[in-house]
Amino acid sequence: MNYKKNKTSKINNKRIIKKFQKIKNNIFKSKIINSNSVIILILIILDQLVKMVVRKRINIEYSFVNIKLVKNTGMVFGFFQGNSKIIAVISIIIVLIILMNQKRSSETKEKRFSLLLIITGLLSNAIDRIILGAVTDFLCIGFWPCFNLADSYLVLGVFGYIIYSFRK
Repeated sequence: MNYKKNKTSKINNKRIIKKFQKIKNNIFKSKIINSNSVIILILIILDQLVKMVVRKRINIEYSFVNIKLVKNTGMVFGFFQGNSKIIAVISIIIVLIILMNQKRSSETKEKRFSLLLIITGLLSNAIDRIILGAVTDFLCIGFWPCFNLADSYLVLGVFGYIIYSFRK
């Protein structure tokens, strides 16, 4: 009797797993949601959650690393201060250009992932610019200007794209 229960439950588990796999496959095959969209969404949520925590006035100081709230209305290294809305529009235009060119492009997986990081960084910082009027930076390391996770996504994406552009 115990054997029948285990055999029946194994069959039911297999059916449930097959149904979930079918649902997952349908979602990821759709034009609206794909694995790239999910990765972008997760990375944006992570960046926004960390920024939200930092905006609660968390201030941590270590030897040469500080976590503190810095509002940046400009671009990289603080250039073009006070132009947050214009920079947000430019960021969204860049994302649209990347997306339009991606459909025609036959890039390698590494280059596509690098572009995904660039898109994620641009969108997450654009969200800050549109909603808050400034980007929330919080990682301050030594003499380097403060930055956030979205900035890291951007830098890694740009460097990755450049590096993989020179590989065969």
